[in-house]
Amino acid sequence: MPAVPYLTNYQQAWSQMGRTFLNSVPITVPAVAFSVLLGAIAGFPLLQLKGRVGFVIYLFLPTGMLVPYQIVPAVRDRTRPRTISRKPEKA
Repeated sequence: MPAVPYLTNYQQAWSQMGRTFLNSVPITVPAVAFSVLLGAIAGFPLLQLKGRVGFVIYLFLPTGMLVPYQIVPAVRDRTRPRTISRKPEKA
């Protein structure tokens, strides 16, 4: 770790990725807003359910928002049983 932090490194990094960051904003902001809105619309009635079942179902919504969708196929592939391909025997 350097003894003195250099702010010029941050300026250089921002100048190299500044436009790329700004291009991602129109995609990210509506996606996050839609996700939060949908979660709130679905979560409010579920929270109104009395008892432990409503609370457990409600907990799945924030948990689902925290897990990126890219990880679901990776977990599915790991849990799928592996098949051993065998060469057909010659007659």
